[in-house]
Amino acid sequence: NDVDLAFPSESGIELYWNRRDHWEHESIHDPTKRSLFFAEDFDGDGRAEILGLGGAAGWTRTRFEADGNWAIQITLTGPSVRAAAIGDLDNDGDLDLVTSDDLATQWLRNDDGTFVVAGVIIAEPSRDLHCVDLDGDLRLEVVALGAAGVRVFRSSGAESNAAWVLTLDGRRDQRDGIGCVVEQVAGRVWQTRMVKEPGGLHLGLGASSRDSLDGIRLRWPAGIIQALPRDRFEVAKDGSASVRQKEGLVASCPFLFSRGENGWQFITDILGIAPLDEWRPPGAPELLDPQEHVRIAGDALAPVDGFLHLAITEELREITYLDSVELRAIDHPFGTVVHADESTTQGTIVPLRVLLVPETELSTPCRVHTERGGDSTETIRAQDGRFLHPEVSGPPQLAGWTPPQRLAFTPKDGARWLLLTGRVAWYDSTAVYALHQSGRGWATPRLFEIAADGTRSLIVSEVGLPAGLDRTALVELPAEISTGAIVELEVQHRLLLDRISCAPAMSLIEIPDGEGRVVLADGRSLEVTRAPLIGAVLSFHGYSTPIGDPALHEQTYDLERATIDAPWPTVTGRATRHGPVRHLIEEFDDNLVILLPADRVDLTFGSLPPAAEGMTRTWFLTVSGWAKEASFHGKSGTTIEPLPFRGMSTYSAGRSSSR
Repeated sequence: NDVDLAFPSESGIELYWNRRDHWEHESIHDPTKRSLFFAEDFDGDGRAEILGLGGAAGWTRTRFEADGNWAIQITLTGPSVRAAAIGDLDNDGDLDLVTSDDLATQWLRNDDGTFVVAGVIIAEPSRDLHCVDLDGDLRLEVVALGAAGVRVFRSSGAESNAAWVLTLDGRRDQRDGIGCVVEQVAGRVWQTRMVKEPGGLHLGLGASSRDSLDGIRLRWPAGIIQALPRDRFEVAKDGSASVRQKEGLVASCPFLFSRGENGWQFITDILGIAPLDEWRPPGAPELLDPQEHVRIAGDALAPVDGFLHLAITEELREITYLDSVELRAIDHPFGTVVHADESTTQGTIVPLRVLLVPETELSTPCRVHTERGGDSTETIRAQDGRFLHPEVSGPPQLAGWTPPQRLAFTPKDGARWLLLTGRVAWYDSTAVYALHQSGRGWATPRLFEIAADGTRSLIVSEVGLPAGLDRTALVELPAEISTGAIVELEVQHRLLLDRISCAPAMSLIEIPDGEGRVVLADGRSLEVTRAPLIGAVLSFHGYSTPIGDPALHEQTYDLERATIDAPWPTVTGRATRHGPVRHLIEEFDDNLVILLPADRVDLTFGSLPPAAEGMTRTWFLTVSGWAKEASFHGKSGTTIEPLPFRGMSTYSAGRSSSR
């Protein structure tokens, strides 16, 4: 969906292909020196041709064939054209042509990709021509500007064919849907058109009734593909229809599912802390850390048929490069909870460090209230799926961004840790690029202390936010914070908070690699056990059905209800063959499993003995790998290569370096 450039020159047609990081020039020789150009799908093959008029007599049609070569057809009949317009004048589903030469203005009907003269509109020349439905009767008029002024002519031949007008409501893309490619299927009529101006797209059906309309397929500029059968949108009696761009995640990270006693359960998204090839403002650092520790609640993973089962799926507009996975169980005293910092501040490969907190010492802050004064204490008291949303949202085109938001609360006396559990709506390169163009951006999340006189003092300069869906960020509060002080969290991200809790002063516990017992200073201990990876199989999965409202970002996903309709364009390159892949992901060694959209890796681990009496279990999955967004703002988003590796200093379209 990248926009290319074509314009006439003395030698023919000059083409500039948009390669994202550069323009690639190509010339097509045409001795007729055309001066008027239209780029549309005139023959219904799904690919736009370039129709050139003016200069010499007749016209030139240039088609880009599937083999990568140009096919040029030059028709030298009739006088030279001085003005032209296109439109489906007879509503048969094909774009017709209106031309004016030095003698007359005429209509040329599109007959299966060939233009034939249908009649003279007026026996005099026109300086400018337009095809537009002025009276809303679903038949295009021809507006001609000539020596006698502006004249309007109603087309004939459209009475026997129905038509309709599609208006788009862009959410992630431009609000009028400009640049969206619309594919219409109506019986045997299939046409492809691009929205190039506001006001709706006129679509002829080539049949007497709108009942022949089977459905549409939209290819939005951001790469979202939205297929809608006829029963998914309504065409009004006046022939108008409006379709809103689907909302929800476009680029995020691969999904993680676990299998327990009640079947498969969505856990979170992973590998969001180090996106590859993401457009960044000039001077912004490139994050290349490929490892994170993902918490899985003890009851979310249970043996089935003697084995433990996890699944990682790629379901968004991105490519996943999975290097290694390791599953460990941490058995800890009953009545305690274990958390790692699953925040956006992760940035280096570090051992797993956890916070062990007695449940009785977890407290809810006093009076959590928003900037507008709303009391949200009950909303964030428990992790129950009731989310505290930002009070003010940004436009949907800037997904993930909000104007500055402030959330104030009073920690319980003695609190030294803040646990923020919730989800962040990930932004993508399109939003970052648009913000940079408009001179805006994201401010770093920060914590302030509010004194009794209203003075604000910065106490934490960078607050990590939950790195995905339903994750917990750990924020250490300074020891000098005043008793009873009001603390204010300031963010510019679309942050949905499920629970805020506080914990007293304590140290993070470093979990050793592999297995063993960790004895704490107070005599308590943690038992760490590694679950052996028995098998890993890569296969086709499809796209899990969202459960909940993706527009509100409150959705989870049903692994067992998947669709095969691809919502994203395909990428090119060599991916991992479907089949066993355990040998590729059992070690952190740059041997990668490459997942494309709709792929799935099923992970099978050996089961472990139950936790000892008086102990309870929490799981942690250590994942190493990368996810690359397939945005048109990225240099290599549509290709699998280059492959990332540990220790690279940069990642670019040419190669990742340095090894």
